Amino acid sequence: MSIYGAIIEQFCVTISTDAALGPHPLRLEEADLGHASLDGLNLAGADLRGADLRGAYMRNTVLLGAILTGADLTAADLVNADLAVAALDSAILEGADLRGADLEGASLKGAFLKGAFLRGARFKGADMSGADLVGAYTKGARGIGEESGVGYTGGY
Repeated sequence: MSIYGAIIEQFCVTISTDAALGPHPLRLEEADLGHASLDGLNLAGADLRGADLRGAYMRNTVLLGAILTGADLTAADLVNADLAVAALDSAILEGADLRGADLEGASLKGAFLKGAFLRGARFKGADMSGADLVGAYTKGARGIGEESGVGYTGGY
C-alpha cells in the first residue's frame, strides 16, 4: 500500500470509529490522488467530486455510492471495484480498466469512456445518458449494448 492509501485508510478508520461523530463520508473533493495505490480500500460514500485519480490503482476498492462527478480517472485500474450506485456523471474514464467492476445503478451521464476496458463489468440499471463509449472494449460487459438501448460504438 502506498503512503496515500495508508493515510486515507487511517483517516477512514478514524472517522468510522468515532462514535461521537457518527457516520460521515470521506470528503476528498478535487484531491490530487493521481497514481495513488488505493487497492482494496473501503471508500463507500466518499465524496471524490472533481478528484484527480489518473492512473490510480483501485482494484477491489469499495466505492459504493461514492460521488465521482467530474473526476478524472484516466487509465485508472478499477478491476473488480464496487461502484454500484456511484455518481460518475461527466467523469473521465478514458482507458480505465473496469473489468469485472460493479456499476449497477450507477449514474454515468455524460461520462467519457473512450478506450475503457469493460469486459465483465455490470451496468444493470445504470444511467448512461450521453456517455461516450467510442472505442470502448465492451465485449462481455453486461447491461450495455444494443439490448439495453445504450448507444455506443465499440464492441471490441
